[in-house]
Amino acid sequence: MSLNKVMLIGNVGNEPEVKFIEQGVPLANFRLATSERARTLQNGTQVPERTEWHNVVAWRRPAEYIEKFVHKGDKLFIEGQLHTRSYDDRNGITRYVTEVWVDRVENLSAPRQNAPELTLHRLPSDGLIGFSANRGLSTRSVQHCCHLFGSSAVVLFCICISQ
Repeated sequence: MSLNKVMLIGNVGNEPEVKFIEQGVPLANFRLATSERARTLQNGTQVPERTEWHNVVAWRRPAEYIEKFVHKGDKLFIEGQLHTRSYDDRNGITRYVTEVWVDRVENLSAPRQNAPELTLHRLPSDGLIGFSANRGLSTRSVQHCCHLFGSSAVVLFCICISQ
């Protein structure tokens, strides 16, 4: 048995590049920076801050979300898998690139002005989940959130609003 799972929280380093490939499938590419803080070891050794840059690739629904709501500087939670590919450069030298292929993305930054907001509320009487939305959150957007985040609260919410 094996496991290929990556979970990252970091900052978007460039404006995501989104293109549409075969049959209109969206594909998003961007770089995500994760940083380890500077620290002092018990023996007094200073360890400087270290930033790691990750190549991130998203397809389909996560790519649609990234195109609409993710910008340079945003703090994201990314869950996905590592994939390594190779290509030959102009000089015929084989190069290898390791990428994080996104299964799930969540924007941890404060909402931007005019971005849709979704607030979930637990109703004390029966334990069900209620909701409020503002700034143009459509049924399609809510179903989109359901697929992206997959939490039971959002799934219940999606079922309620799409009926």
